[in-house]
Amino acid sequence: MRDTEEGYEENEDVPRENDYENPEHPEENFMDVADLPPIEGVEFIAKIEDPEVRKREIEAAEKIYEKGEDLKRKLESGEISQGAYEHERHLHGIKANRAITRWELAADGFTWDKVGDLTEDLQHKLEYDLNLDKVRPRIRKTAESLGPDAAQELADRMHKEGRLSKEARDIVTRQVEQVRRRKK
Repeated sequence: MRDTEEGYEENEDVPRENDYENPEHPEENFMDVADLPPIEGVEFIAKIEDPEVRKREIEAAEKIYEKGEDLKRKLESGEISQGAYEHERHLHGIKANRAITRWELAADGFTWDKVGDLTEDLQHKLEYDLNLDKVRPRIRKTAESLGPDAAQELADRMHKEGRLSKEARDIVTRQVEQVRRRKK
């Protein structure tokens, strides 16, 4: 059954989806982020302290904005139907909302790397009484000096030889991946 405009009533009680492309008061949201794309949530990007994370999230915001503009252009040109536009915009909105959540968490210093570190800390503190706060910087420093690939190969070889447990190799692998991402 298809919805038509006949018999359709606006219901004030139904929560409305955020319009991530057109915030209600952009002048308030964008005072400190004038050079960022005009989409909802970018004010959190301006609060991200880590310059690499901020740069990565600015690029993500630009892609979200460009995709939204591309969808509008396709609708206006007749390249896609209204139904296809609404479907694609809904899918795009899901990605945009995920990004906004990521930006908000990162603005408070809570990145996926930090989540991984905290989870790892808890697990290893409970199981092995190991404090990884002292170990991680040494692993990163080694990975930076050897290079990420060589550091990972060393950890894999040590694990294969039985000098490094699987858990320890996994810790090294996470730190090596963080170094690899920072070098990009």
